[in-house]
Amino acid sequence: MKLHFIAADKKVGAMAKTIGLADGSNRSYPMAFRMTTMLEEFDVETEGLPRYVDLLSAHAGQGHALYKGMFQRELVNESRRGLTDKTLKTQFMVLDIDGLKIDGLKAIGKGKATMASVKKVAEKVISFMPPALQKVSYVALASSSFGLYDEECSVHIHFLLKEAVDPRALKHYLTSLNFTQNEIYEKLKLTPSKMKIKSVVDPCLAEPARVIYIAPPMFGPTGKNPFKNDKQRFALVNKSEPLLDLHAELERIDDITDFVNERKSEVLKDKQKRAGLTAFKPKFKRINVD
Repeated sequence: MKLHFIAADKKVGAMAKTIGLADGSNRSYPMAFRMTTMLEEFDVETEGLPRYVDLLSAHAGQGHALYKGMFQRELVNESRRGLTDKTLKTQFMVLDIDGLKIDGLKAIGKGKATMASVKKVAEKVISFMPPALQKVSYVALASSSFGLYDEECSVHIHFLLKEAVDPRALKHYLTSLNFTQNEIYEKLKLTPSKMKIKSVVDPCLAEPARVIYIAPPMFGPTGKNPFKNDKQRFALVNKSEPLLDLHAELERIDDITDFVNERKSEVLKDKQKRAGLTAFKPKFKRINVD
C-alpha cells in the first residue's frame, strides 16, 4: 500500500491549528499553496496497523499531513492542483468525528490526557457503529480540539481495508452512517445556514483530493495542551480482525438508499421546524403562450 504525506512550504510551517492565541481565539489550518510529497509504502497484510501508526506519528511530529488519495507524480514545493490521481481505489478509511456530543464526557486538564483517554473516546464512537466495524482493529488519533470541551468528542479513527474500494462508494457508505446508526442520527444538527444537516461522520474524507490533518496543534499563550506528550495522541486499538472487509457493507448501500434519503429529509424538516423555519414552498406563475 502506498501513501502520500505532504509538507507545506517552509514559510507556512507545520500543517496544524493554533489553539489559544493572545485574544483567546484559534487559528485554523494554514493555506498551503505549495507543497512537497513524501511517498511511503508498506505491506498491509504483514506490516499492517503497527507500521501505519508509526508512519502517522513520525510525519505528524514533523508537521506533515496525510493525503487521502495519491498524486500522479511527486511534488517538490509546487501546487497540487489537477495532480490528484482520481482513478485509484483506496485501502484505508477514516471516520472523522468532530464535535459529537457525548453525555458525561469531561474536558481534560492541561497535560492529563493520555493514549488511554483517546482509546476510551474512540471506543465510545465505535459502539455507535455497525457490528462489522466493532470487531476490527484501528488507529485512533486525537483531533486538535480533543479534550478541550465538556461532552464534545473530536477524534479520527483509521481503518486499513482488506481490499481497496472505490472512493465514491466509500463516500456513500460514510454518508449512510449518519442516518442508519440511531445514536449518530439522534445527534445530527443543522449547519450554520440552517439549510442543510451537518454530518457527524464526515463523508468528505473519502474524496481522493482531501488533506487529512494529523499534526498536533500548536498552543498560544491562552491555550492549554491536554497532552503532556503529543505522541500520546495516537492509539492503536487491537481487535479480533486486523483489517476491515467492507465488501458486504458496500453491497447493501443500494438497498438502503431510499431509507437514507427519507431519514435525511425527515431530520432536516424536524430540525428546521424546531429552529422556527417554515418549509420552503416553490411559487409558480402561469404563463399563457399563444
